[in-house]
Amino acid sequence: MTSRETAVACASSRYMIQDLRNQRFPLHDQEHRRGLRVTSFDTNNEAFITVDNSGRATVRRVDTLEEVCRIHTRRSNVMGCMNLGYALMCAGGVVRVWEIEQGQYLYSMNENIGDVKTMVADDRYVAAVGGDTTIHLWDFGAQ
Repeated sequence: MTSRETAVACASSRYMIQDLRNQRFPLHDQEHRRGLRVTSFDTNNEAFITVDNSGRATVRRVDTLEEVCRIHTRRSNVMGCMNLGYALMCAGGVVRVWEIEQGQYLYSMNENIGDVKTMVADDRYVAAVGGDTTIHLWDFGAQ
């Protein structure tokens, strides 16, 4: 869901953007030839991020599909999420943080959390569940 009354959905081969006020036709329905990692798909108020099967993340604006930035995670097995201005990707047990306007890598979280089953972020917190069912929580606002 976005602040523009739209919903963005992702499957392994495509993404779609739906206007919630007029649901007859999708605003955008895009096929992706490299395939998408659904576990790394997320939205914020104005943008969404997809990660293809080669580990390349792309942030796009919801209304125009304009590419904001590309992030090379260098891993095909990535779990990710985003908040207002940052993309957070976990691969190999390490959560890495990128600024999404320029796609600049910023830093890695100081904790190796192993295999990640799910990840979510809001403006302040980042939470991830590891393979051992431990919930890891970081106060992202304090970073």
